[in-house]
Amino acid sequence: MARGIIFDHDDLLAETEPHHCSSTIEVLAHHGIPLTEKYYYEFWVKNGGDLADFVKQQGATVDITQLRRERRTLYHELLRKHLVPFNQSDIVVQTLHAHYPLAVASGSFSADVRLSLQLMGIEHYFRTIITKDDVTKSKPDPEALHLAAQRLHLAPTQLVVIDDAQKGIQAAHAAGMKSIAIPTTRTQYHDFSLATIILGTIQDVTPELISSI
Repeated sequence: MARGIIFDHDDLLAETEPHHCSSTIEVLAHHGIPLTEKYYYEFWVKNGGDLADFVKQQGATVDITQLRRERRTLYHELLRKHLVPFNQSDIVVQTLHAHYPLAVASGSFSADVRLSLQLMGIEHYFRTIITKDDVTKSKPDPEALHLAAQRLHLAPTQLVVIDDAQKGIQAAHAAGMKSIAIPTTRTQYHDFSLATIILGTIQDVTPELISSI
């Protein structure tokens, strides 16, 4: 029986991937490195790629720390202008918080995730927030989910992972956790065969549904 929930962040709690995508493309273009939107969603969202890996793949010579700094500045500007809870995720989180301990496990950096959660007014609902800064391997590796389980003091079998992307569902399976896939228009072509259930929107996630998984 489920006793806790681990949420992905990007394009689940907040519609952030378009901002990640546009800021990455713009900053890379400034340094003469081409990137298409299609490849961004394949490399980053589906397969869990990293900026340093992409730059290396392109054979480019650029300061990754500076590149990330420039991208973060632009990304944060976009969040402050445009961010809203995705499909009323703030209401869902508030409702679930009354019944279960909650965590976030995201492949994004802490500064990006925490700003988003703060802007939506939901950061305080999560008992722990795991980000790229806390792990050495990103999803589909289960490291972030294992760490979230440790901090929640729950066994993997007691947790349900909610994610919009294939890599997150694969990570949940590898971690021995049940999972709910909520595809977006950008991830609907992903392979969600390992998910426990597939839903159309986060608004369908209720305490009753979690208790039935």
